[in-house]
Amino acid sequence: MAMKEKSLVLSRDLSLPADAVTQTISILAKRGAGKTHTASILAEEFIKAGIPFVVLDPTGAWWGLRSGKDGKANGGYPVYIIGGEHGIPLEYTAGKVIAEQVALHPSFYVIDLSHFGSNKEQNHFVTDFAEALYRIKAKNRSPLHLFLDEADAMAPQQPLPGEQRMLGAFQAIVRRGRIHGIGITLISQRAASINKGVLTQTECLVVLQTTSPQDQKAIEEWIKRNGTDEERRTVMQSLASLEKGVAWVWSPAWLETLKKVKIRDRLTYNSSATPKMEAGGKFIGPDLKPVDLEKLGAQIKATIQKAEDNNPIKLQKRIRELELALTSRNSVNPERERELHRLQNSNEKILEENRALRAYQQELLTTLETASGILAKIPIYKRKETEASAFLKIDLHSSKLTETQPIPPMERPRPAIEENRSERTLAKGEKSLLSALVQWFPNGMTEGQMRTHAGLRKSGTFSQYKRKLKVLQLLEERGGLIYATQKGIDELGVVLPSPKNTEEVLAIWNPKLSDGARRMLNCLVQLRGESISDEELQLRAGLKKSGTYSQYKNQLRTANLATVNGKLISANRETLLL
Repeated sequence: MAMKEKSLVLSRDLSLPADAVTQTISILAKRGAGKTHTASILAEEFIKAGIPFVVLDPTGAWWGLRSGKDGKANGGYPVYIIGGEHGIPLEYTAGKVIAEQVALHPSFYVIDLSHFGSNKEQNHFVTDFAEALYRIKAKNRSPLHLFLDEADAMAPQQPLPGEQRMLGAFQAIVRRGRIHGIGITLISQRAASINKGVLTQTECLVVLQTTSPQDQKAIEEWIKRNGTDEERRTVMQSLASLEKGVAWVWSPAWLETLKKVKIRDRLTYNSSATPKMEAGGKFIGPDLKPVDLEKLGAQIKATIQKAEDNNPIKLQKRIRELELALTSRNSVNPERERELHRLQNSNEKILEENRALRAYQQELLTTLETASGILAKIPIYKRKETEASAFLKIDLHSSKLTETQPIPPMERPRPAIEENRSERTLAKGEKSLLSALVQWFPNGMTEGQMRTHAGLRKSGTFSQYKRKLKVLQLLEERGGLIYATQKGIDELGVVLPSPKNTEEVLAIWNPKLSDGARRMLNCLVQLRGESISDEELQLRAGLKKSGTYSQYKNQLRTANLATVNGKLISANRETLLL
């Protein structure tokens, strides 16, 4: 696809150069402030400039690029939509195939993930896609821009078990993708939940209205590293009061600019807006611009066939068949001999790539072991738990890389066999505390969370329980949090399932809270982390301002389920997986 040298107009006061295709851009804002709207305008500009892109869209809100602003097809752009309600069917196992399609056949793609049945299916597709895209683009370095909507779900600050591969794939794209021609736009309403190793790579920050204290803090940390105190104050003081569609755009190195702009209106249909009923109580969807689905189908079919042809197991099987056929004949068949040599060469190339990957893995092991040695020399009282030190605990030696076997995702430690458990008996309170930690593993808990989860009060008895578990090496304290040890998991004899979503978190905590605290928490969860005043929360939860309300509030704060900032309170997004 031929690209045109053209500026990308986002606002009357702001245009980006065409090399935005390989830059790292972050668009951050609260829900409804215009994140996806702004990103869609950048996509429109890419289309006009002939710059290929692919959107990973968990929201199902990007299909409007195929329709004009008035809902007519002739105003839309020829964008391929794969998955979702408006695209061709998409299976969660097709991540590698779709990655090869968008890398080898540059165009405009929206990959709609909204119809996948679970987060597990979405993560499966996204992980395969990101890993394959990075690998393929290393050999095909034409520019391609990746839009990552709901980026906090794909590059999380605190990945759940099984999400480490996905996070690692996007870390590679963000940190080293540019040399392969890949640029990326991160879009999120949860700046605090995006992995900081990813967010800090941002070269152009676009921030619209943001009110959550946690998210404002994450944005402020980025600004501190890239600007002056005066610039930081200027941006942060206005962040919560920005009008819809107004953004601060900050690019200290690439564009060397800091300015507040009004983002222009979309040229295409605003499919990210809340649907409204037409006359008669019906919703009439827009018309979509036709695209060549036969061409797309043929390309995907050819990609699948190529993957089948290059399958090492099938290649080896075919080589054995040809060798057997050659040895069974007295005369040499030139045609079969040529095919044998071709397959042997192809198979050798694949084996060589895997050998290179194993060598790279060994380099990582050596680097991590060196870092581990350095970290071990730091006195415990001076050391703080960091992302780096947590990463050093990953046992890369257990990952066996072979020609046909992928590296398995990390799993939760399994409980030891019942017969291996010690004969000691834990008191009921001790077992309650240990059960809380094991259910939250591999994440840690604050002391208040652990007490609330176990139904205990802060007292000498609680301290005795905690001290005994620590002496028995059933728990450990790191970085201000308390964790179950493997020995603790073995002692309990069963690993309770850790929560995977907000509903499961609430199912664990609601029975442990008083009725008033539970009503307050449910109201806060509905706001998805947005801060509200005590008065508004009392009204929503049907409570009166009293000492009892303060007790409920303290109960939520102690359990780390709510964040209190002065007279404002919000749901704790990290704990509640919002």
